[in-house]
Amino acid sequence: MKAPHIVHLSTYPADDIRIFQKACDLEVAEGYRVTQIVCQEQDESVDGVNTLALPPAKGRLSRMFGLSWKMYRKARELDADIYQFHHPDLIPAGLLLKFSGKKVIYDTREFYPDKILSMRWIPIGLRPIVSTVFSFYERITSSMWDHVLVADRYTAKAFTGRPVSVLPNYPLLTPVKRTEQARRNTRRLIYVGGLSEERGLLVMLKIAELLNEQNVELELMGTCPFPEDVERIRAVPNVRYLGNQSLQAVYEHLVDADLGLLLLQPVPAYAYAGENTLKLFEYMWCELPLVSSDFPNLKQIIESAQCGICIDPCNAERAALAILDLLDKPELRRQMGSNGRDAVLKAYNWPAASRVLSQVYKNVLSSNRASVEPLPLWIRVPVEADHLGLAPSHS
Repeated sequence: MKAPHIVHLSTYPADDIRIFQKACDLEVAEGYRVTQIVCQEQDESVDGVNTLALPPAKGRLSRMFGLSWKMYRKARELDADIYQFHHPDLIPAGLLLKFSGKKVIYDTREFYPDKILSMRWIPIGLRPIVSTVFSFYERITSSMWDHVLVADRYTAKAFTGRPVSVLPNYPLLTPVKRTEQARRNTRRLIYVGGLSEERGLLVMLKIAELLNEQNVELELMGTCPFPEDVERIRAVPNVRYLGNQSLQAVYEHLVDADLGLLLLQPVPAYAYAGENTLKLFEYMWCELPLVSSDFPNLKQIIESAQCGICIDPCNAERAALAILDLLDKPELRRQMGSNGRDAVLKAYNWPAASRVLSQVYKNVLSSNRASVEPLPLWIRVPVEADHLGLAPSHS
């Protein structure tokens, strides 16, 4: 008897952390046959996962309709047991698979009705209308899915009455390589993630300018989609922009930094940030104390773990003073870093969260539409660090 076959439909890169490095890796380990369909040049097979290639779509409408049709046709040929799609652009493909009698999971990592309100490519006057229409569209179509996966409890509320489970963006417990670093005269701030005004780019650049004479430099890693923002970055002398990097390269830079920044702005898309915010937990895993926006969910995690400080993300002058004060307290920063890593080992990690996904697959295969409850944030599930070869460093 063949093992059940799971197929992922994605507009993300083939090596996406949430899909390939987390979900697919778990499925292979549990004995499933695994395929993903993505936009890239050629087919490949890596670590037990078969990747089927499709040419990328040109334009958003083409991605929503043309690409959905192509993905549906290729997915339908596989006759899999479960289909899991990872972006609302692919809802049409999911619907076609359901109409063909297939079991379908919708995995959405953001609350898109709120995110639409900050999308710069949509005229500002149209954003509320587009948000309302999409919210209705997503809510109506969600009744079709065998299960919905979300990254946080806030988004889960939009799917009340549906089989929905929270699968937080907790980090993989990837070993962190620590190398001997040459002594430097500067103190380093770092930010990893998408670079935009809404994610705090302009505030971070202003902080860097204010601290330029204090031997402080800012390192930025991630995608910067707007050319005008790249020019703003280049205009600040003590800012280095390194672009996208591999996970291991990101970790190597994080462990060499003094403070991690997470200054998301108070826009609807980020006001509920917390368990869905991967960079928060990656900072903690790398023993990097952080300076974060004072949003409720972020404060609850950071203050509970005692791994950083929370501030008003809109006031660059006050933020610069708070950062400078923390930079002058190396012992406090070391303790915060140690606390953050311990919290990840105990609770905020993928091995703990993956139990939710494992049970979801079992439920869908057995036609059980019950939601799988996530572990409450206050429950600490110990991970055997020594067994993983990842015993925390308290240097």
